[in-house]
Amino acid sequence: MVVNWWRETSASLADRVTVRRSSGAAGLGLFAEGDGCSRGPDKVILRIPRGSTFDIHSVDAMIGTEAEYVHGGGVSLALFQRFSKDCWSSFSAAEHLQGLLTETVILTFHFVTLCVGERDGLEIPLRLSRYLNEVLLATTVDNPVVHPLCFAKRYRFHSRFQVYDSLVCQLCRLFSRPAGPLEPSVRQIAAAVMSRCLEIPEQDEHGDYTLNTTLVPLLDYANHSAEPNARFDADAADVVLKLDPMVAEPTEVLISYNDTVEVLDFVLTYGFVPQAATHFNFTIDRDWLLLNHRDMYRFCKWFHINLSFQAVRNTEGWCLSPANLVALNLWFTLGSKLVYEEVGLSTIDDTTSDFVHY
Repeated sequence: MVVNWWRETSASLADRVTVRRSSGAAGLGLFAEGDGCSRGPDKVILRIPRGSTFDIHSVDAMIGTEAEYVHGGGVSLALFQRFSKDCWSSFSAAEHLQGLLTETVILTFHFVTLCVGERDGLEIPLRLSRYLNEVLLATTVDNPVVHPLCFAKRYRFHSRFQVYDSLVCQLCRLFSRPAGPLEPSVRQIAAAVMSRCLEIPEQDEHGDYTLNTTLVPLLDYANHSAEPNARFDADAADVVLKLDPMVAEPTEVLISYNDTVEVLDFVLTYGFVPQAATHFNFTIDRDWLLLNHRDMYRFCKWFHINLSFQAVRNTEGWCLSPANLVALNLWFTLGSKLVYEEVGLSTIDDTTSDFVHY
């Protein structure tokens, strides 16, 4: 069982916490099966020391620690460190990636480097090897990194899609190997890392909190919900997962991947549409524009605009999301009667009404 495997680390689990098939299309899920959680203001069902999580600092530390190389020790450490540093020098110098080296991108680089190094016969840290092979390479992700042709048909003008594609192309050029195609593995690792990164609060020595982009074991298997029953938090140096004390067990443990859900960004990052009956995202088919509105088609093509918008349901009915009008490139569709306040469909002009009802 996956949970038993993580018990080999220094993670602390409540009794009867399991990973098994979730309902619907959610894949695997994390479940609190019984009454084994700690009592108090919160039920702590998972405690993971910071050293057992994967962020840019802990991955660097593992790569540079001789004890992590269980077979070759210092020799393996020296060989892989030299390989990793040479790769990083080339990767970080790429001009089109300047300004895009986020923590998520750097984590992706590290795990692709680990994958290629292991395939080339180098020993890599055991904990990183197991996480790479048993989680990142083995888990299905349906975001645009893995399915570029499918998503490119609708979202090729979206800036996030362009960043993903640029990252994958650069990694494939950097690690090109005559032995066989590397692109499927690069895409799988990039997709798995991007869809698993969580912003974990971390307290510094002055008592201030910052957000740290982190891959946390077992939180990989906690599914998203707009109404979560658990939350992850920082407790001293540990990352903890707390179940709502009012929740009856057994139950599936649900967390919020992102408190503010913008549907298109959510789909591009995590590969699925969150269950939220109050938000819907629409994209106008470019083939339809080409046949019916050639001027609009040319406008979108030349300005790299993906013609889409988000509808939001409130107590008064359906509205266009005012927060996303600029971000989703709808400014050019605004009529004289459409303003940035709460706008119902009944208040817009005929042109925009036709656009919305399409």
